[in-house]
Amino acid sequence: MILDRVGAPLSVEVRDETTAGDTTNELFLRLESERLNVRDLVRARVYQEVREYNADARGLFRGLVQPTDAERERGGYRLKRRKQIDWKRQSEEACRAFEHGSILLLVERLLPKLRIADRCRIDGRFLRVEGKLRTYRIHLGSSNILMGPGDQYLCIVRDRVPAEQRAFLPFEGDATLALILSKAFLLADDEKIADPVILEQIRW
Repeated sequence: MILDRVGAPLSVEVRDETTAGDTTNELFLRLESERLNVRDLVRARVYQEVREYNADARGLFRGLVQPTDAERERGGYRLKRRKQIDWKRQSEEACRAFEHGSILLLVERLLPKLRIADRCRIDGRFLRVEGKLRTYRIHLGSSNILMGPGDQYLCIVRDRVPAEQRAFLPFEGDATLALILSKAFLLADDEKIADPVILEQIRW
C-alpha cells in the first residue's frame, strides 16, 4: 500500500478495534513524507506511541507490540519496572509481525489459483503441502521446511542466481513469498524430484 499526497504532509488517523468493533486505541500521525509505504506507517506509529509513553514512563503502554519484561492487562501492557522503551526494537518486532501477516494473507489469496491448490492448505504459521512421499510444513516467516512424521528438518539450498536473472512477485516481501511458493511447487510433486541431496533427506 502506498499513501501519496503531493505538496503537503500526510495526516493519518490510526484506530485499533476489536473484532466486535470496539475502539481500543486511537493515534493521529503527522508524516512529513509525501509518499510512504505500509512499513513506514508502522514505524511512524510505533515511534509515536513509544515517545508518548517514554515522556512519563508509567501506567499502561498502549502499543502495537508487547515490550520485553511487560505483562498484558486490559487496555495495554504494564512493565514490571519503570523504564524507557526502545522504539527501534518495538518497530522491528512490529514490522516482522506485519510481514508475516501480509505473507499469510497473500498465500491464502493465491492458493485457490494454483495448480497445486488441492495439495496445500494453511496450518497456523505454516503452509502444509501434501506430497506423494511425505507431508511438509513450510514456515510462512522463515520458509524453513519440516517433514512429517516427526517434524524432521528438510534443507533445500537456494540456487545462486544473479540478481539480474531473478524473477520477483509484485508484492512487498516478494522474495520470501516467492521462496515459499517455489518450495511448495517442488514438494507437491516430490516424486519427481531428481536432486540426490534432497531425495536422501526425504527418503531417510
